[in-house]
Parts: sequence; C-alpha cells; structure tokens
Amino acid sequence: MARNNSMPRRLKITLIGLTIAVIAGCSGASGSTDGSAAAGKTELLISAAASLQDGLNEIESRYEALHPDIDLIMNYGSSGALQKQIEQGAPVDLFISAGKKQMDALVSGKLLAQTGTLLGNRLVLIASPDDPLTITRIPL
Repeated sequence: MARNNSMPRRLKITLIGLTIAVIAGCSGASGSTDGSAAAGKTELLISAAASLQDGLNEIESRYEALHPDIDLIMNYGSSGALQKQIEQGAPVDLFISAGKKQMDALVSGKLLAQTGTLLGNRLVLIASPDDPLTITRIPL
C-alpha cells in the first residue's frame, strides 16, 4: 500500500538531519561532560516524541556515521511528559514535539530559545472497497 505523504520521506529525513546539524553547529560542546565528551565527542541531548522514534533512530545512526565527533543522545516520550521534564530542569539541546501546545507552553515559560515547524502529517482513512459504508467527511 502506497503512502500519500505531503512531503517525501527522503526530504523529511534530510530536514531533520539539517536541523540536527544546525543545532550541533550552534551548541558547541554544550552537551554533557561524561566519558564521550572527554574523548572529544560533542553530545547533543535530543528529547523527541515517541511517535518519531523509528525515523529518528535511523537518522541518529546515519548522522553519527557521517559525524563521528557527535554523539546524539535520544530521549523519547510523550510530548507532555518531555515538556514536564524540560520544565523541571532536564537538560536538552533539541526538543522535537508532536504537539504545538507543548512547544507553546515552553516558549511562554522562556524555556526554548527558538521554535519552528519541522514536519507535519495528515489523517488518512482507509476502507475496503467492498465496504458498503460511504464516508464523505470526518467531523473534526
């Protein structure tokens, strides 16, 4: 079954990779200072929505292969739980939320330096062609 995405998968991966690269360039060695930092690696702490885990794990391995001096430390969870962690002082270099509400709350609390829309999605309904039910619209 073919996906009907508004943005091709390769472009999405490239955009996320570019975002990580920009954060890496801006953050310097602001990550943690455990053994990998002592070995000359810059750690970037990324908190991201759990729904993005598969794609981000792929990006993580590819990015680290291209940039052996960068170690991406991934922290996955619900956007609300990650918001609470950040509000309670958890260190983070990049927050990728699945919800605008969480981003807005962190901006209001002056806990994020800058925000932007990285990805989007659409609701897709799939029904069997043999299904007698005719769907003309979904009330949202």
